[in-house]
Amino acid sequence: MTKFAWALMLVLFVEPACASGQRETDTTGSDQTESTTQENDSSVASGPEGVAVLERGPDHETGLRFLPPNAIPFFRGEYVDQFWTIEVSYIETEIFLSDRWIPGRCGSAKVLLIKEGELVRYFYDSDQDWSVFFSFSAQYDKGCAFIARFLQRLRFFQSAAGEPGIVPLPAVVEIAS
Repeated sequence: MTKFAWALMLVLFVEPACASGQRETDTTGSDQTESTTQENDSSVASGPEGVAVLERGPDHETGLRFLPPNAIPFFRGEYVDQFWTIEVSYIETEIFLSDRWIPGRCGSAKVLLIKEGELVRYFYDSDQDWSVFFSFSAQYDKGCAFIARFLQRLRFFQSAAGEPGIVPLPAVVEIAS
Protein backbone atom coordinates (compact mmCIF):
# COMPACT_ATOMS: atom_id res chain seq x y z
CA MET A 1 0.00 0.00 0.00
CA THR A 2 1.40 3.43 -0.91
CA LYS A 3 1.95 6.28 1.54
CA PHE A 4 -0.83 8.24 -0.12
CA ALA A 5 -3.32 5.36 0.03
CA TRP A 6 -2.61 4.77 3.72
CA ALA A 7 -2.97 8.46 4.54
CA LEU A 8 -6.18 8.62 2.54
CA MET A 9 -7.60 5.72 4.53
CA LEU A 10 -6.87 7.61 7.75
CA VAL A 11 -8.68 10.79 6.71
CA LEU A 12 -11.45 9.38 4.56
CA PHE A 13 -14.22 9.98 7.08
CA VAL A 14 -12.93 13.24 8.54
CA GLU A 15 -15.04 16.26 7.63
CA PRO A 16 -12.98 19.44 7.19
CA ALA A 17 -13.64 22.18 9.73
CA CYS A 18 -14.09 25.79 8.84
CA ALA A 19 -11.26 27.77 10.41
CA SER A 20 -9.00 30.67 9.63
CA GLY A 21 -5.41 29.75 8.92
CA GLN A 22 -6.56 27.33 6.24
CA ARG A 23 -4.64 26.96 3.03
CA GLU A 24 -5.96 29.07 0.22
CA THR A 25 -5.16 28.71 -3.44
CA ASP A 26 -4.36 31.88 -5.34
CA THR A 27 -4.98 32.44 -9.05
CA THR A 28 -1.59 30.96 -9.95
CA GLY A 29 -2.57 27.68 -8.29
CA SER A 30 0.07 27.80 -5.57
CA ASP A 31 -0.82 27.18 -1.95
CA GLN A 32 -0.53 30.09 0.45
CA THR A 33 -0.87 29.77 4.20
CA GLU A 34 -2.11 32.82 6.03
CA SER A 35 -1.05 31.86 9.55
CA THR A 36 -1.23 29.03 12.00
CA THR A 37 -2.69 31.34 14.60
CA GLN A 38 -6.42 31.31 15.09
CA GLU A 39 -8.82 34.07 16.01
CA ASN A 40 -10.88 33.21 19.06
CA ASP A 41 -14.24 33.42 17.25
CA SER A 42 -16.90 30.95 18.38
CA SER A 43 -18.47 30.90 14.90
CA VAL A 44 -15.57 28.81 13.55
CA ALA A 45 -15.44 26.14 16.25
CA SER A 46 -14.74 22.78 14.65
CA GLY A 47 -15.67 20.38 17.38
CA PRO A 48 -15.33 19.65 21.06
CA GLU A 49 -12.47 21.25 22.91
CA GLY A 50 -9.49 18.95 23.35
CA VAL A 51 -10.11 16.98 20.15
CA ALA A 52 -7.78 17.94 17.30
CA VAL A 53 -8.97 16.81 13.87
CA LEU A 54 -6.71 16.46 10.83
CA GLU A 55 -8.17 19.07 8.50
CA ARG A 56 -5.57 18.96 5.75
CA GLY A 57 -2.88 16.49 4.79
CA PRO A 58 -0.69 14.69 4.88
CA ASP A 59 0.62 16.69 1.93
CA HIS A 60 4.09 15.90 0.58
CA GLU A 61 6.05 19.15 0.33
CA THR A 62 9.64 20.31 -0.02
CA GLY A 63 11.38 23.12 1.85
CA LEU A 64 10.44 23.85 5.46
CA ARG A 65 9.62 27.55 5.22
CA PHE A 66 10.48 28.34 8.86
CA LEU A 67 14.09 27.14 8.44
CA PRO A 68 16.81 28.78 6.34
CA PRO A 69 16.47 28.00 2.60
CA ASN A 70 16.35 24.24 2.19
CA ALA A 71 15.00 21.41 0.03
CA ILE A 72 13.98 19.12 2.89
CA PRO A 73 11.15 16.75 1.89
CA PHE A 74 8.39 16.41 4.50
CA PHE A 75 4.73 15.59 5.03
CA ARG A 76 2.59 18.43 6.34
CA GLY A 77 -0.70 18.17 8.18
CA GLU A 78 -2.98 20.77 9.72
CA TYR A 79 -5.07 19.95 12.77
CA VAL A 80 -7.87 22.02 14.24
CA ASP A 81 -8.66 21.97 17.95
CA GLN A 82 -11.81 24.01 18.24
CA PHE A 83 -10.44 27.54 17.62
CA TRP A 84 -6.79 26.69 17.08
CA THR A 85 -4.85 25.51 14.05
CA ILE A 86 -1.87 23.23 14.68
CA GLU A 87 0.70 22.59 11.97
CA VAL A 88 2.64 19.32 11.94
CA SER A 89 5.61 18.56 9.67
CA TYR A 90 6.82 14.94 9.58
CA ILE A 91 10.40 14.46 8.33
CA GLU A 92 12.49 11.40 7.53
CA THR A 93 15.69 13.39 6.97
CA GLU A 94 18.33 14.39 9.50
CA ILE A 95 17.81 17.97 10.67
CA PHE A 96 20.37 20.35 12.11
CA LEU A 97 18.94 23.27 14.06
CA SER A 98 20.60 26.46 15.26
CA ASP A 99 21.45 27.00 18.91
CA ARG A 100 18.45 29.36 19.15
CA TRP A 101 16.29 26.27 19.77
CA ILE A 102 15.94 25.67 23.53
CA PRO A 103 15.86 22.14 25.02
CA GLY A 104 12.67 21.24 26.87
CA ARG A 105 10.22 18.44 27.64
CA CYS A 106 6.64 17.65 26.76
CA GLY A 107 5.79 14.87 29.17
CA SER A 108 8.43 12.21 28.60
CA ALA A 109 9.33 13.54 25.14
CA LYS A 110 12.52 15.55 24.81
CA VAL A 111 11.92 18.48 22.48
CA LEU A 112 13.58 21.63 21.23
CA LEU A 113 11.50 24.78 21.05
CA ILE A 114 11.63 28.29 19.75
CA LYS A 115 9.23 31.22 19.98
CA GLU A 116 8.81 33.24 16.81
CA GLY A 117 6.42 36.15 17.31
CA GLU A 118 2.97 34.71 17.96
CA LEU A 119 4.09 31.15 17.20
CA VAL A 120 5.82 28.51 19.26
CA ARG A 121 7.53 25.70 17.36
CA TYR A 122 8.58 22.39 18.88
CA PHE A 123 10.92 19.83 17.35
CA TYR A 124 10.81 16.16 18.36
CA ASP A 125 13.55 13.84 17.08
CA SER A 126 12.69 10.15 17.40
CA ASP A 127 15.24 7.37 17.69
CA GLN A 128 13.74 5.73 14.57
CA ASP A 129 14.96 8.00 11.73
CA TRP A 130 12.00 10.37 11.74
CA SER A 131 11.21 13.66 13.43
CA VAL A 132 8.30 16.08 13.73
CA PHE A 133 7.94 19.84 13.93
CA PHE A 134 4.85 21.21 15.67
CA SER A 135 3.69 24.84 15.30
CA PHE A 136 1.16 26.40 17.68
CA SER A 137 -0.14 29.82 18.55
CA ALA A 138 1.75 31.10 21.59
CA GLN A 139 -1.69 31.43 23.25
CA TYR A 140 -2.58 27.75 22.75
CA ASP A 141 -2.18 26.15 26.18
CA LYS A 142 -2.36 22.47 25.14
CA GLY A 143 0.80 22.27 23.01
CA CYS A 144 2.63 19.69 25.11
CA ALA A 145 -0.52 17.65 25.68
CA PHE A 146 -1.09 17.57 21.89
CA ILE A 147 2.53 16.54 21.24
CA ALA A 148 2.45 13.73 23.80
CA ARG A 149 -0.82 12.29 22.48
CA PHE A 150 0.12 12.82 18.82
CA LEU A 151 3.39 10.91 19.25
CA GLN A 152 1.57 8.09 21.02
CA ARG A 153 -0.99 7.80 18.18
CA LEU A 154 1.68 8.14 15.47
CA ARG A 155 3.75 5.29 16.94
CA PHE A 156 0.63 3.12 17.17
CA PHE A 157 -0.24 3.68 13.51
CA GLN A 158 3.37 3.14 12.43
CA SER A 159 3.42 -0.24 14.17
CA ALA A 160 0.01 -1.16 12.74
CA ALA A 161 1.08 -0.20 9.21
CA GLY A 162 3.84 -2.77 9.28
CA GLU A 163 5.54 -1.14 6.29
CA PRO A 164 8.44 1.27 6.64
CA GLY A 165 7.98 4.64 5.01
CA ILE A 166 4.23 4.96 5.57
CA VAL A 167 3.31 8.32 7.10
CA PRO A 168 0.16 7.59 9.10
CA LEU A 169 -0.75 10.97 10.57
CA PRO A 170 -3.56 10.30 13.04
CA ALA A 171 -6.93 11.66 11.82
CA VAL A 172 -8.02 12.54 15.36
CA VAL A 173 -5.88 13.41 18.38
CA GLU A 174 -7.78 13.38 21.68
CA ILE A 175 -5.87 15.71 23.97
CA ALA A 176 -5.86 14.88 27.69
CA SER A 177 -7.12 17.72 29.83
